[in-house]
Amino acid sequence: MREIKFRAWDPVGKQMCHVIAADFQDNADLMQYTGAKDKNGVEIYEGDIIRGHTGWYQVDCVVRWSKGNCGFIAEPIITERTYLCLNPGSTKSYEVIGNIYENPEFARENDGAA
Repeated sequence: MREIKFRAWDPVGKQMCHVIAADFQDNADLMQYTGAKDKNGVEIYEGDIIRGHTGWYQVDCVVRWSKGNCGFIAEPIITERTYLCLNPGSTKSYEVIGNIYENPEFARENDGAA
């Protein structure tokens, strides 16, 4: 069974927090755990920036929920690059290098329809 976990970005304290209980009166951004870990055993969450390799080149992607795919996707930051696969076998070769909250230069608008 897949483990269901969340974390939240606290914009006031500018820090990532573990979610123990949900209180939707705060302005925190909630992110879901994908169920996969990177090569260092770091859990991969929605909003994380992951680095992997496809063929001969390195790809940096933002992990997002896709309504169109009904699941998490790894959307390349450079649009000409290939999406990374998020299955548990593939993620063991990727590395979490940040997230869109602590590294806002990687954030871009997305309607979630990917």
